[in-house]
Amino acid sequence: MSGIVLVRSREFRERRYRHGMRTRSSGGGEEWLRDELVDLPACRIGIHRDRWRAIGHAEATPERAAAIMREHRFDVLPVEAAEAVAAYFCSSTWGRFDPSEARPIEAGDVVPHKLSLREVIRRFDGDARHFFFLEEGSSIAGLISLANLNSRRARVYLYDLLAELEIRLAKFVGEHVEEARLLGLSLGGESDRLFAASKKRFEADRKKNLESPFVEYLHLWELLQVCKKAGLRQRLGFSSDAFARARIVNDLRARVAHPVRPIVSKLEDGRLVASALEWIEGALGRLPEA
Repeated sequence: MSGIVLVRSREFRERRYRHGMRTRSSGGGEEWLRDELVDLPACRIGIHRDRWRAIGHAEATPERAAAIMREHRFDVLPVEAAEAVAAYFCSSTWGRFDPSEARPIEAGDVVPHKLSLREVIRRFDGDARHFFFLEEGSSIAGLISLANLNSRRARVYLYDLLAELEIRLAKFVGEHVEEARLLGLSLGGESDRLFAASKKRFEADRKKNLESPFVEYLHLWELLQVCKKAGLRQRLGFSSDAFARARIVNDLRARVAHPVRPIVSKLEDGRLVASALEWIEGALGRLPEA
């Protein structure tokens, strides 16, 4: 196998020389691999005014607005007049599509279009809201709602945070729990069934002479339970109650990992996402970088 790799490598070098390619980087390597967590501005998740469905001022009655909202399953319907947006219709409860009179857009309804998605999610929860208008300059440029958290970009953003947590937890467990001890742990309850399945995969690969450490076979929930059983929770500075709230993180992971399932399907799901992100941020602040 190694001979094949060497031949391919030599052939590739020869092709580079024939085509005048350098064998070393000319600099700027910091642009090639950045393993940092990236936040997103709200405008990358929300909908721009050019693409939203609005109602004109002349036809802005509750009855007409309700018909449009039911047809498109919108909870918020902007009212446009003379190239401006100053009012909107809104469901009384998310998913009801039963607007009353048009409401004026007030300061509390608006956030900057480049506000971080993390902060928008925090405000959804803290302000008990399910939407914000996005302001660019002094104009309303778009809209972001809880439903936008089901978008592909939002899902990728959440997955990135969850993956970083899982990677750091695996490294932390691997550094503090010897493999023999790890294999002998009893996690209890349903976690033991998951743990046994991971051991089975690990042992099957060992028979194939694959030498990956056992910790790399563990899922997020197993890693969290190992931290609890092996006394690592205390090392991370979590109280028992605070660490127990990690269950919502595992719930979020299950939603993010299934692309065809919604992350948010009811108003209360916004609280779950916000709480899970708060826990993840707290854990990442305690875990060393991987």
